[in-house]
Amino acid sequence: MNTKSKLLILSLFIVMVPYNNCGPVPGAKDSNSTTSNSTSSKPSTGNTTTSTLSAGETFFNNTVKPAFNAKCMSCHNEPRFGGNGPLTIYGYGPMKTMLSAGGTTSVNNNLINKVQNIITHTGGNFCLPSGIQISPCSEIVAWWQTEFKMGNAGFSGGIDSITATGDVTGSAIDAKNPTAQVSVFFYINGPVGTGTSLGSVLTSGTDHLFTFSVPTAFRDGKPHDLYAYGTAATTNNLLPGAPKTLVAYSQKAVGMTFYNASLLPQLQTKCKNCHQVSYSLHYFSLLKPTPFAGGTATNNELINKASGSVSHGGGNLCGTKNSSPCLEMQTWWAKEFGP
Repeated sequence: MNTKSKLLILSLFIVMVPYNNCGPVPGAKDSNSTTSNSTSSKPSTGNTTTSTLSAGETFFNNTVKPAFNAKCMSCHNEPRFGGNGPLTIYGYGPMKTMLSAGGTTSVNNNLINKVQNIITHTGGNFCLPSGIQISPCSEIVAWWQTEFKMGNAGFSGGIDSITATGDVTGSAIDAKNPTAQVSVFFYINGPVGTGTSLGSVLTSGTDHLFTFSVPTAFRDGKPHDLYAYGTAATTNNLLPGAPKTLVAYSQKAVGMTFYNASLLPQLQTKCKNCHQVSYSLHYFSLLKPTPFAGGTATNNELINKASGSVSHGGGNLCGTKNSSPCLEMQTWWAKEFGP
C-alpha cells in the first residue's frame, strides 16, 4: 500500500471515532451528569400507577399475613418443609370468607373462632394465654374492623332498639380492646359539634350492653336523630348504624289523674280476674301503634281489645267504642297525646 492510500484510511478512521475524550457524544448520557434529556426527569403528570387494593386486603397483606407466618408456619408450611396444614391461610380471599361468616362481630366469626379452637382446630387455641389481645388473634380482630365497620377507632355493635317511651338499648365493643367496657356518649338532633349532648353510660357484662333513657324534653312524639359514640364523642367513634330515628312519648300527669279517677275503677271490675291492671301497663297498650305511626283514640291495642275488634280472651267489654269503658279510653288517649 502506498503512502497516499495509508493517509486516506487514517483520515477516515479519525472522522469515525467519537470525541469521547473531549465531550459527550450527541444523544448519549453522561454518567457524571446530574441532568438528563429523558422524559423520566420531567415532573409527574399524575399518571403514576397507584395500588388498587382495598383497605382490608392491604391490612391483611401487611399485618395479618405476617402474623400467620410468624405463628402458624410450623403446621401451615409447604409439605416439602414438613407442613400438613392448608396454605389457604396466606390467601386474602379464603380468609375473608371465613372472617365474614359465622358471626357479626370482630370477636365472633369463623376465623377468630377457628384460631381460638371454638371451631375445631388441630393447632389448638392460638389466643392463649392472654385471650384475643395477643397475636395473631389481635390482628384478626383489627382486620375484621377494617373490613366491615366504619370509623378509625373500630367499634362494633350500636343501638339495637328504642322504645316508644325513650328507652335505648344496644352494645359497643372496641375492636382494639374487645374485653374493655366502653363509655357510650349520646347526642340528639345532630352529631357531636352541632347536636345536643344527652350524657353517657358505661357498657356492662361480657356482651358490652348498655341502656339509656332519653330525657323527657325529647320524648315529645316528634322524630329526632339520635347519635351514639364509643369511648369519646368524636366523629370517628360513631357507633355503626347511627344515627337512629327516635320518636318517644312521656306520660302526662293530667293523663294519669284521669286514668286513676275514671278508667281504673272500671278496669279493676272488668279485667282484674285475667289481667294486671295498672296505669303503666295500659299506657304501653295505648301506644300500639304510636300516634306518629298512625295510632288514634279509636285505633290502638287497648281499645281494640276492649271492644273485641281484635282477638281478646275476655271478649267485648264495651259494646261499641263509644260506650264505657271504651269511651273513657278515648278521653284518656286525648289527654296523653292530644294538643
